[in-house]
Amino acid sequence: MTHRVLIADDEAGMRLLLRKAIEKHPGFAVCAQAQNGEEALELFEKQRPDVVFLDVEMPVLDGIETARRLQDTSPDTPIVFVTA
Repeated sequence: MTHRVLIADDEAGMRLLLRKAIEKHPGFAVCAQAQNGEEALELFEKQRPDVVFLDVEMPVLDGIETARRLQDTSPDTPIVFVTA
């Protein structure tokens, strides 16, 4: 089984590093990438990933508020906070 992953980070370089690190592990594949929390919520609804990686500090909607909203709609989805 492949676990589908959503990455949300406002820095393109960090999204690339996370994607490469995640895809080195068998069983994980990045299904979507977002630049901010609002975009992450939209992509979550469309893609329904199994795991979400969130940057804490993002424009529009930060990672903490994004996580709260994700947990309201999908409380069983694991969320991993990442920050530089």
